[in-house]
Parts: sequence; structure tokens; C-alpha cells
Amino acid sequence: MDRRDIERIARDEIIKDFPEFADVPPHIEEREMVVSDSTYEKARIRPRKPSKVWVAVFRKYFKTEDGQEIEKVIRATIDSKGKVIKITHSH
Repeated sequence: MDRRDIERIARDEIIKDFPEFADVPPHIEEREMVVSDSTYEKARIRPRKPSKVWVAVFRKYFKTEDGQEIEKVIRATIDSKGKVIKITHSH
């Protein structure tokens, strides 16, 4: 998968719940998802190799009723198979 695929997947998922972000281009980073050895020990499973994920970050500024400007941030984490594994957002 390339950056365009990641952007399309993230955008499609984000727009479902946040249509006001339809015109916002995401900033995309490739990261390595690493799980600590102690976590594997607690779960009693064998350690696995770190996996590659992409994080798409959408940022947009809004004006409040009293004229203040606030930033809203939405992050979508996507695995190497193109599945959105996590979405977080600010208030």
C-alpha cells in the first residue's frame, strides 16, 4: 500500500463520523508498532516482530460562539492490511 491508499482509507473512515473534515488533507506518518516483552509475558504469548502502521492526522480550526478559535485533531491508525485499528479525536 502506498500513501494514497492510506489517505483514501483514513479519509473514508473519518468522513463517516466527521463530515466537516472532508476538505482536510491528512499528515501521514509510517511507524513501527512495538509491544514490550513484559506485555507478552503477562498475556502468556510468544513475542512477535514489530508491525508497520500508518497514522493519519487531520487538523482543523473552528470558531466558537464567542469568537475563540479552537483546533480539533483526529488521528486514524491503519495497519499494513489497510484496516483502521484505532481512531482518536480531541474535543
